[in-house]
This record gives sequence, C-alpha cells and structure tokens, in this order.
Amino acid sequence: MDKKFYLLLIWIMLFGLNAFAQSEIETKSTPSFSLETVVANKYAWRGILYDQGLVIQPTLGVEYKNWTLQLWGNIAAVEEDGFAKNHELDFLLQYSFEFGDLTLSPFLQLYTYPDKDEDSALELSLACDYNMGAFTISSILSRDIKLGIPYLFGDHCISFRSELNEKLILNTSAGFGWGTEKFNLYYVGIGKSAVNYFFASASLSYFLNEEICVKPFAESYLLTDQEIKNLTNDSFVNFGLSISVGF
Repeated sequence: MDKKFYLLLIWIMLFGLNAFAQSEIETKSTPSFSLETVVANKYAWRGILYDQGLVIQPTLGVEYKNWTLQLWGNIAAVEEDGFAKNHELDFLLQYSFEFGDLTLSPFLQLYTYPDKDEDSALELSLACDYNMGAFTISSILSRDIKLGIPYLFGDHCISFRSELNEKLILNTSAGFGWGTEKFNLYYVGIGKSAVNYFFASASLSYFLNEEICVKPFAESYLLTDQEIKNLTNDSFVNFGLSISVGF
C-alpha cells in the first residue's frame, strides 16, 4: 500500500471523528456504538463471488445524530472449490438527510485488501430510501473516485418489515443490480452495460434484550447475463448468522 492510501485513510478517520466530536460538543451527548459479527458460507459483492467457504465478517459502527462511521472486515476461514482466501478491510463514512419519509445518504466507502497487491478502491455513493410503512423502496448509486475508472453501479430494491412480536422481526427484500460498461470491464472482464443480477433475501431478527440481536439470514442471487455468468460464477444462495451488540 502506498503513502497516498495511508493519507487517505487518516483523512477519512479524522474527518469522521471530528464530525462526531463537533456534534457532541454542540449537544453534550454521546454517540452510540455497535459490534456485529456475521458468519456465512460465502462472500459475494455485487453478484461476484470472492470466497466460497466459511467467512467471518465483523463490523464496528459508530453513530451520532446523522453521522455513521463503520469499519468492516472479511476473513476467509476456509478455502473451498479453488477460491483463494480473500481478506478485506473497508471503511465507510455516511451522513443522512431526512425529508419526512424520504432519506438521502451520501457516503464514502474505501475498499482495501491487506494481504494482496491490489489497488484500494474509493467510491462516492448516494443512497435513497423512501419509507411507506411496512415497505421501503431503496436505491444506491456508486461511482469510483480513486481508480480513475468513471464507472457507475446501481442497486435497487423493495423491502418489507414485519414485527411478529416484541422480540421477533421479519425482514424480506428483492431487487436487482446493474453495472455500466466500465464497471463490468474492470470487475468482470467484459465491456458491456448490463443488469448483472436479481436478488431476494430474508432474515429473522430475535432480540435477546435491548442490546443483543441474533439474526439468521439467507439471500439468493440470480445472474441474468450469460456472458457475465461465464466470466464470474453461477447463480448462488448465501446463508449465515449475524450476532450484534449495541452499547
């Protein structure tokens, strides 16, 4: 990793911490923290499999008012079916604007690969969520701002949330993802714009108490473009268990 990477990482962390500190001074209150660990049978990103085998994915999050700062990791515990172990460390800084039922959230996400000689990627994204009671319509548009590849990737879905009782919540979602020609050329190896996949997911959150939540989940990806499927992987199902603690 070069010096520019370290300077960028330090800038993101300092910017986020400064924002939290300024908000705390203004309101004399404290941010909230969360720690989540996901254990799953695969690691996939935008329909592309990077690890097939046991993966452990911890997330450390800090939230204050409209700010969110996250540190996310992927640890490949088992190598399976010819997939090399992939370790990843990502940083996210987000700010949310609320307009009634509409929430707009611009965010920066930095992708790094500690054990690989691979360029880190930095994306500027905009998430849009429209709340309609039990249903939420969501869209995310992402653009590279570091690699010099002006690609776009879009992810769009509709989700449903149902509180089965005071401790049990059902969440389901379905949607699709698409990439521009430059995105698919860089990450897939084919220069064409396409709808890369359709997906569906379901999870069941059980709250042991106000701070601890256990959530089994499953998600299915259907790759729709045959050329992209031939260059990456077949359609697949991923399942796992999430345990989160708030403090």
